[in-house]
Amino acid sequence: MTNSEIRSAWDVEADQLQKVRAYTLDEARNYTICVWLIGSGDTRPYCDWINRGHVPSTNVMKVIARMMHEGEDDHVGFVLTAKKRKGGRGPIIDREKLIRNALVAGTVERLIRVEGMKYEVAIKEVAELVHQSEPNVRRVYDKSARRR
Repeated sequence: MTNSEIRSAWDVEADQLQKVRAYTLDEARNYTICVWLIGSGDTRPYCDWINRGHVPSTNVMKVIARMMHEGEDDHVGFVLTAKKRKGGRGPIIDREKLIRNALVAGTVERLIRVEGMKYEVAIKEVAELVHQSEPNVRRVYDKSARRR
């Protein structure tokens, strides 16, 4: 790493790893990212180097994945969580719920319109299929039907 490439403490650390341990630049960056993530939950080296074109190793990606799943890995002492930036309003959108509800409503709709099932029979069928309560499937379908 040249002096012009050293802009931060993590650049210094990676540079030292290259000199002391004979790491390649990529190895030094990957090691430094992991140390900063695991040691203090600091994502700055990762973000900085990604923005400068570094492609992180599979191990770095695994550390980040472990940090995103709360309570799953005791070796990673920090958790990465989603929250809105300053000034962001409203709740974080639950995309899994949106997709599940769209599939539930669409399946009920298809059973009624295409298969000719009665409303209550279709609700019961979908509730069993997706392992949800009938009132929940009914609420999701009715809410979807009101929007059309």
